[in-house]
Amino acid sequence: MGLRGYDAGVDIREAGIRYWLEPIPPERMRALATGWLADGIGGDAILKAASSDFMDSRDIRDLFIEALKEADAWLPSQHDAELALIAYTATAIAQDENQLEEQTQSFRRLLDFDEAVTYASFPRRYEEVAFMLWAYGHDWFEEVGGFQRLRTAVRELVGH
Repeated sequence: MGLRGYDAGVDIREAGIRYWLEPIPPERMRALATGWLADGIGGDAILKAASSDFMDSRDIRDLFIEALKEADAWLPSQHDAELALIAYTATAIAQDENQLEEQTQSFRRLLDFDEAVTYASFPRRYEEVAFMLWAYGHDWFEEVGGFQRLRTAVRELVGH
């Protein structure tokens, strides 16, 4: 688990997050759905999304959304995707702290801290994880609690 580049394949729940936070071109939507079928994740909507050659990009997008809904991976808004990204990243870090650097880079690429955390209203536990992920790697990281605060924030969010 954890955010990866598209070349490595994208888990269907991650695709639900990325739909809102990072443009997924229609041709990539089809390729993702094909990959899910190959991984044994399937249903009518996923099959239709995987076989969406020669369709209008709006139709491909609609099929992709139906595939995400079918797999219970659809998120109804960007705000929901931002919360899911924080939880997804925290879960990946809780499972393997060695992924912290990679997860933090992906997190920062997908979430604009000022816009999402400063101006959005996130529950405190989510805000704390987001803040510590942004602090990680800066020279002031230890001054704001460092690894202990990050581990505590992750644990409180994911329950590990």
